[in-house]
Amino acid sequence: MDELSSTTAKSQSISALNLIGQEVVVEGDDFTVKSGESVNLGYQVDGTITGLNLIVKNSSGKVVTTIAAKDLTAGNHFLTWNGKDASGNAVAAGDYSFILSATGSTSDTMLTPLIRTSVTGVDLNESEPRVVTESGTYSLSTVYGAYEKSST
Repeated sequence: MDELSSTTAKSQSISALNLIGQEVVVEGDDFTVKSGESVNLGYQVDGTITGLNLIVKNSSGKVVTTIAAKDLTAGNHFLTWNGKDASGNAVAAGDYSFILSATGSTSDTMLTPLIRTSVTGVDLNESEPRVVTESGTYSLSTVYGAYEKSST
C-alpha cells in the first residue's frame, strides 16, 4: 500500500511539472494582482440564474469593484478584470478575492468561482503538489483543466 501511495505521489508531481507554461483553470476565489495587469476571473453555472455579479474585494475585505456577468447560461465562463476599481483607478498590487452574487437562481443552482491563469512553476514541498501561477499558488486538486497558453 505504501508503494502504491508513493507511485501516486510521483505521478502527481510529474503531472504538475507538465503544467509549467500552460494556462490552467482553477477552482478558487483568491488571486494576486500585479501592478498594471489584468486577471481572468470566471464562474461555473450549474442551474438557472437571471443575473450575476462578481464582487472583487481587497485583502481587507473592502469591495473595490463589481462586475456584471453577461453570460448566464450553464457552463464555465470567463471575463477579464482590468485591475481597476469602481472609479477607474488601478488597484494596488496585492491579494484579492471575489464572490459570486446571483439573482433569480433556483434552489439547486450551483455557482463555482474560477480563475484562468498561466503556470510559472510547481511547488513539490507540500504533501500535494501546488501549481505556482501568475495569479497565485493553488493545489493541484483544484485544477479543472490545462490549455495551451494563448498568445494574447
